[in-house]
Amino acid sequence: DVKGYIPLGPKSRVLALRFYTSHSVADSGKEVPFYLMETLGGAKTIRGYREWRFRDTRNLYVAAEYRWEVMPFVDFTFFLDAGKVFADKKDFNFDRMHTGYGFGIRMHAPGGMAFRMDFANSTEGFIFHISAGPAF
Repeated sequence: DVKGYIPLGPKSRVLALRFYTSHSVADSGKEVPFYLMETLGGAKTIRGYREWRFRDTRNLYVAAEYRWEVMPFVDFTFFLDAGKVFADKKDFNFDRMHTGYGFGIRMHAPGGMAFRMDFANSTEGFIFHISAGPAF
């Protein structure tokens, strides 16, 4: 999981970037159980899809989010997420990546807790996520 934050102009504007990949491995001679497989989709990955929409033994996920503070304790964001799950690294390619895009509102409470509302779209339609904490 690699994250980077690039300041853009005024202090209140940032380009946030994330690259994430993971791999589930089973004991010798066994398969990874369905409930332990890697997933994508939901409020933290590919926000245009429901939670855990895609599942396999490996995943790759990238995200870009433009954030700006519009008033104290309130931020707006635009985001683009893309990712893919796959069984074996030889199966991976950049064709047919699942993508989601949209915008969000962040409200920061005293003490640092953030409440998020994301409005996202994908090939499966529109979805709305409410969650606590940063996306990344």
